[in-house]
Parts: sequence; C-alpha cells; structure tokens
Amino acid sequence: MIEERIDELIKVYQGLIYANCRIVENHKETLITKLDEGLYDNIQPGANKIEGLRKENEYFRTFIELLNYVKAGERK
Repeated sequence: MIEERIDELIKVYQGLIYANCRIVENHKETLITKLDEGLYDNIQPGANKIEGLRKENEYFRTFIELLNYVKAGERK
C-alpha cells in the first residue's frame, strides 16, 4: 500500500521533470531565435526561467531518490 503511493509520487515527479524539460527546450529555442535575430533585449527573464526549471528538476530528482530510498531501504 505504501509502496504503491510512493510509486505514484515518483510518477508524478517524473512527469513534472518531463514537463519542465519540454518548457526548457521551448525557452531555449526562443532565446536562440532572439539571439540569431539580434534581439538582445529582455532575454534575461527567459534565461532565468531556464535556470530555475533546471534547479527545480534537480530538486525533483533528489526527492525521487529519497522516495526510492524510503521504499527500498537503500540509496542508489
């Protein structure tokens, strides 16, 4: 029962990681397009968003690792 709940949480956070990766890729493409067109104004918010999502994904990965530890009793 508890293992099933943990597995569901892991799936949720893996989904969030996937969604964040998609958003990062979209923001990267937008930033590259702006830079290619010489539009250097206001690229910082997009770059900050990318950095924030990458950090968030690292937190999610750490949380997944901890959930696996709780479930299995050992760290990978």
